[in-house]
Amino acid sequence: RVNVPSRPGTPALFQIEGQDLVILPSGHCVRVADGAVVASGLGDLEYNSPLVRDGVLYMIQGTAQAFRIPRKMADSLTFEPLWTSKLKGERYYSSPLLLDGLIYAVTRTQIFNVVDAKTGAIVYAERLRLGETAGVDSVYSSITQGGGHVFVSGFEGATAVLAPGRTFQQRAFNQSEERRVGKEC
Repeated sequence: RVNVPSRPGTPALFQIEGQDLVILPSGHCVRVADGAVVASGLGDLEYNSPLVRDGVLYMIQGTAQAFRIPRKMADSLTFEPLWTSKLKGERYYSSPLLLDGLIYAVTRTQIFNVVDAKTGAIVYAERLRLGETAGVDSVYSSITQGGGHVFVSGFEGATAVLAPGRTFQQRAFNQSEERRVGKEC
């Protein structure tokens, strides 16, 4: 057991010198073998999940941060800060996506941010229009990708199909049938 603040996001697993570690959404790094907290203060995600890729930890919400993961294991680890960036919007429930050097993040209120993963520079920020046919729609689902597209889905069943890359391009808009939550199917 580890006595750290609880957050809804999923921890990110990685290794240093063959030892398994997890980064918790609370910004704590825990060694899996014994539960020791080997680093803390690495951001604090309220709702979503940290990202770990190619030796870098990304903590993405209103304030986005990137840290270089240490290469040597120790009982106390220091993660080198690489960049900090202020994103548009608030309440990032959706976990971000890292694809081809870009981080895609969206707020509950549909503000879609694209960030350069190397520098932290905001590539663009656009408001999605998931509510055009579904009413006001909140985004809680994690951003996904497949078939050369990026998908952002709202709670009411609307999905924006976007082109990955440095310019905003919505390729399609899909709306599922009426939600049947609480109704007999």
